[in-house]
Amino acid sequence: MKNLRKILIIICGVPLSGKTSLAKKIAEKLRVKHLDVDTDIRFPIFGKPEQGADSTPEGKEQERIEMLASYKVMLSAADELLALGRPVILTATFSREVFWKLTEGVMEKHPEANLKVVECKIIDDSDEEIWRRIRERGVHTVNSPEEYREVKSRYIKLSLEHLEIDTTGAGNLAEKT
Repeated sequence: MKNLRKILIIICGVPLSGKTSLAKKIAEKLRVKHLDVDTDIRFPIFGKPEQGADSTPEGKEQERIEMLASYKVMLSAADELLALGRPVILTATFSREVFWKLTEGVMEKHPEANLKVVECKIIDDSDEEIWRRIRERGVHTVNSPEEYREVKSRYIKLSLEHLEIDTTGAGNLAEKT
């Protein structure tokens, strides 16, 4: 790890796109800290939301509040790791502009650090492919092709420089990295 520069790697993309699988493998190979917004922050702090919890206006607002708080905690941890000169990998959808604004704030505090962004995409997101990924992963925040498409429709197009990885048909992406 000593030969790595101060770097923040963000692996983002829609749910089911293989972000966490890819990040875990990279983190293991590079011996770098990896933080996932759901597994490491949101679920331990707020609990795992029940399926359909965001189907009401109140539920959507609660999800928005929890997600914003979770991103703030994750990016605060990244800020502290960068201050210590340690690289870190973050995984989350980064589907809202506010999450990128929070990231900009961290990077402004560490102008010597590098930001690398990798966007995982499922180019062939047929119902069959989405169901395959759901079966592999089990119950999570997206549990049907319809939920996947609804979340995907809200996803913002990245305007900053990034690498795109098509994870279609990747099977267990971690084994291929």
